[in-house]
Amino acid sequence: NCVSTCLVKWPAVAWTQGASIPGIEPRLIGKVIRPDGTPQLTIAGWPAYRFWNDKVPGDVKGQGVGKTWWAITIEGKRAHEVTVENGSGY
Repeated sequence: NCVSTCLVKWPAVAWTQGASIPGIEPRLIGKVIRPDGTPQLTIAGWPAYRFWNDKVPGDVKGQGVGKTWWAITIEGKRAHEVTVENGSGY
């Protein structure tokens, strides 16, 4: 969870009534209430954030930053980096 100065690089994705994301099952989309009282979008329970340096949809420059921040797959799971060992990922 990101609060205070963390939000400069990782702004929270705001939740709105009827929120949808192409490719994501509607049942996976939800919300949490942030400490400041604002609703934040979740995917399969994971609070959603944007990375400040991602400029267009599909950018994943924040993937794996600090071994803390991960993209969310369309199944609502943490995306993993593609490696020779696992052969799959984001």
